[in-house]
Amino acid sequence: MSKKIAQLTKVIYHLNNKNEDNELDLQELAEQYETEIEQILKDTADKINHFKAQLDAANDAARIAELTRVRSWTSGSGQPGSSCHGAPATLPRLGCHHVPSRCASCCIPY
Repeated sequence: MSKKIAQLTKVIYHLNNKNEDNELDLQELAEQYETEIEQILKDTADKINHFKAQLDAANDAARIAELTRVRSWTSGSGQPGSSCHGAPATLPRLGCHHVPSRCASCCIPY
């Protein structure tokens, strides 16, 4: 009987050690997954910020192009085929709200 008790004690001791080892392995694996998840989130945030910067740059370039185009219209080229202040002749020439002396030749009076 004491032999059986000794064998059972060894089995219980072995199972307890194995359980503790498994718990440590599981905890280490969970930490590795958390580290991997944090790295994925960081990489994703970096990519989003990169694409956001590209989008902002493209939007800025579009705004600059639009402002340049509008300024070229309002600069008053005085060339034949242009209408109010250098705007293309294809734009409708409605009454102009700009300086009358400059607009007298190109705009329909209002």
